[in-house]
Amino acid sequence: MAREESISSNPADAEVGGFLDDVDGTITAFEATTFDYDGKYDESPAIRMVVDVDDGDEVEQYLSAGQLKRIRPKKDGSGFCRAPNSRAKGLGATANATLFLASLVNAGFPAKKLEDYDNVVGLNAHFVAVPQPKRSGLADDEDDARPRSVVNVSEIHSMPGEGKKTKRKRPRPVEEDEDETEAGDEASDEVSEEVEGYITTLLKGSKHRKGISVEDLPALVLQQARKSKNKRAAVEMVQDEDWLGDDARPFSFDDDLITKA
Repeated sequence: MAREESISSNPADAEVGGFLDDVDGTITAFEATTFDYDGKYDESPAIRMVVDVDDGDEVEQYLSAGQLKRIRPKKDGSGFCRAPNSRAKGLGATANATLFLASLVNAGFPAKKLEDYDNVVGLNAHFVAVPQPKRSGLADDEDDARPRSVVNVSEIHSMPGEGKKTKRKRPRPVEEDEDETEAGDEASDEVSEEVEGYITTLLKGSKHRKGISVEDLPALVLQQARKSKNKRAAVEMVQDEDWLGDDARPFSFDDDLITKA
């Protein structure tokens, strides 16, 4: 099997060759893939990004990254690699993916971390739409499915893993109706069991054999829970050190590190 030759996602290495606008949100998925614009075009390399908009919906966005004859998505989706017989060293200079990544770096995201797209998951930022630059060879087709604007990050509110730690609010039975208290306990138990499953699964993977830092845990759990109705509660729960340190957990918590029990 041929070895995948990685290419750079640093915008400085770029080579010539429901839309998000004026909203705050958290990136819950960020991966290299291919996309055909709903069958209107041939498959082409793209970054798939999902943003959980604050006080709104979840938005899925595809950012074109170039041509398959030059680059291919890595099998794990963590970035792009050279296509067979290609000499590509970076993404296309005018590709939407490059423009987005450049805005990310300009807003303060470390370019080095773009070597693995998983590092972007969990980032909270302000997203804006900017005009897409003219590109030679692309006609202004009214039926063109590709957006004429490209999403950019104008400001980063918090990096993955950052954020103020919060404690779970526990029910106060004296002041609450008994039925409501029982319902709250059941919901909390459901989230707790769900989160325990996410963390156990992560610890089984080769990437986290030595453990997971508490700083990285919220972003990792958010990625695991991106399709769950409990994703917000799950992220809040893993920032509760009392919950993490409970002896009933199927993992160990010590010195800001989560390890297998």
